[in-house]
Amino acid sequence: MTTLADQPPFRVHTDRAGVHLVVGLEGELDFSCTGLLNAGLLPETDSIACVTLDLGDLEFVDVAGARGILKLWAAHARLGRVVRVIHVRPLAARIFALLGTRFPPQRLTSRRPRRTARLTRVSS
Repeated sequence: MTTLADQPPFRVHTDRAGVHLVVGLEGELDFSCTGLLNAGLLPETDSIACVTLDLGDLEFVDVAGARGILKLWAAHARLGRVVRVIHVRPLAARIFALLGTRFPPQRLTSRRPRRTARLTRVSS
């Protein structure tokens, strides 16, 4: 039987589907766990075009944890990847805002997605 004391306070889950990498953060992200964000979460392969950071299961984040997330976001963006941050809880959104990240909580992206088609007006 597993108790709360046996469970690690912070976990990272990754899932890759083609060119898309999904990174799920779970538990409590604080100063002591920020090193886990850099361990293997920045693959140097050109085959990844889009990264989604899912913060939905993140119960707690302090300033050091938020900075770690922003550093990971910036590192992927520097590699030319589209980075989305989804399911940001209100407390985490407030911490990001205090750090100067002024993105709407549900639409944190490193750049705008490309438009694939132009809208054209159809005459009747």
